[in-house]
Amino acid sequence: MRTLWTARRAALAVAGIAFVVRCWNNSAGLPFAVGIDEPAVVDRALRMLQTNDWHPHFFFYPSLTFYLHAAVATGSYLLGASAGKWTSLATFDPAALYFSARLATAAIGAWTVWLVYRIGEELESPPLGLVAAALLAVHSLHVRESHFALADVPVTALTTLAVLLSCRAARLRSVAAFAWAGLTVGLAASAKYNGAVAALAVLAAWALGPSAAEHRRSTLLAALGAMLAGFVVASPYAVLDISHFLNDFGSQAGRFVPRNRTASLQPWLVYLKHLRGPTPLWLPMAVAGMVAVAIRPPSLRRWLPLLAFSAGYFYVLATHPLIFARYALPIVPMGCLFAAAAAVRLAGIGKTWVPGFPSWGRWAAGGLLAVALGMMSWGTAAWVRSAGRPDTRVLAAQWLREASPAGAVVAVDSMGPQHLQTLGFTVVWAEILDGSSLERFLRQGVSYVVLSAENPDGDRPFLERGRVVFDLPAGPSRAGPSIRIVSLAPPS
Repeated sequence: MRTLWTARRAALAVAGIAFVVRCWNNSAGLPFAVGIDEPAVVDRALRMLQTNDWHPHFFFYPSLTFYLHAAVATGSYLLGASAGKWTSLATFDPAALYFSARLATAAIGAWTVWLVYRIGEELESPPLGLVAAALLAVHSLHVRESHFALADVPVTALTTLAVLLSCRAARLRSVAAFAWAGLTVGLAASAKYNGAVAALAVLAAWALGPSAAEHRRSTLLAALGAMLAGFVVASPYAVLDISHFLNDFGSQAGRFVPRNRTASLQPWLVYLKHLRGPTPLWLPMAVAGMVAVAIRPPSLRRWLPLLAFSAGYFYVLATHPLIFARYALPIVPMGCLFAAAAAVRLAGIGKTWVPGFPSWGRWAAGGLLAVALGMMSWGTAAWVRSAGRPDTRVLAAQWLREASPAGAVVAVDSMGPQHLQTLGFTVVWAEILDGSSLERFLRQGVSYVVLSAENPDGDRPFLERGRVVFDLPAGPSRAGPSIRIVSLAPPS
């Protein structure tokens, strides 16, 4: 028991380090340089507080993440108001809003590190859990995404929790255990729709159960009913406004349907590159660990929920052509557990070593693990340092503040500097700026158009009508997109 508590304290220390790493430079550039989809989450959560309307009016994402950040925003607002920083929601500083949202995401990312330890402890041993937690703590993809207030880190935490509870349900075989696992799957699906794939872990655990028909039926119904309840409780307007939900869900799902099966771009290969990250060792270790646990029946039974979720989730990734690295995030904790299984077995740590494996081989395996952790830490530290570089969007906002009259009307797209209204500008926002909007912008009195997307055809009308007054290309010394600011006002 003393050894177990020592391992858990060590795991908490690893999770604490993970939290610090995920907080490092996570406020750089706020509020102008935010993640590409962060406003869709954070600004919508603030709007719920400002309007007292808890209907998201948006179902491209389910609702749990919006409600999470509405709660975080409430706490941040109350703390700031108590210190006299603002007196109403209308004056709530966007930089503070985003900082608190990112802080919450970092905490959820660190909690996932702890969950990974608990899965390793549940499946085999505390040493395996510690190794897996250490790998996830410095995994560059997970660290990077934990710097942004999006749905991907929460859904990863909830799918990881669902896998942990599925492993527990496979051991306990009780109705309550399956209900808790199912409820977590419902919450994961309400954080992001891809979280529903975690149902495979619950079903795999259920398939391992006894053959008594009545017990199997009750555990399955408990799991499925809890899944539905978890989703509906966390995304109630998916039922209360079902037509809106179905339309948005259908539109979003349509974006992921393969249109051209002969395309040269292979999603599975791209995602493998994203999962590998800056070190070539982690992914082969994960594959080796997956094979190691699958070829032995006793370990296969214990690890089946992880194997089912990992295989099912990677299949979903591999068969959908819309590719973003963060979509692969829920599979990263599972990969860390499989990599830890390979390392622990070969290094002879705990009780999972390979019988007869020579002692020099164990030292070599331990050294390989140390090298992998070192390379991952180095690559992650390099990315976190780069996150603090000057951002083109911040520099563009500073130029507008210094060179433009108060109250000027500025058109900006989703990739450009956000929250320019905090500088006193009137903002005309568009998902993508297109020259077909030129006449409308002129009627609205737009003085400046901020071009930040690589769209030569769409930019041409603006460039022909106005003149470039600010031109800042992207480069290795600064983050953000290339930005050109075009003045539509006639020269004085």
